Amino acid sequence: MVRQLMTEMSVNAFFIKRLQSADFAVFLGLFLCGKEKWI
Repeated sequence: MVRQLMTEMSVNAFFIKRLQSADFAVFLGLFLCGKEKWI
């Protein structure tokens, strides 16, 4: 249980770091555009 929580926290920290980089912002933009096309 504790190990799972620590893993989730480290994954969240990883995504927060990626969120600050430009290439992730571009990826997120493309993902959202693709999502709108599918709906």
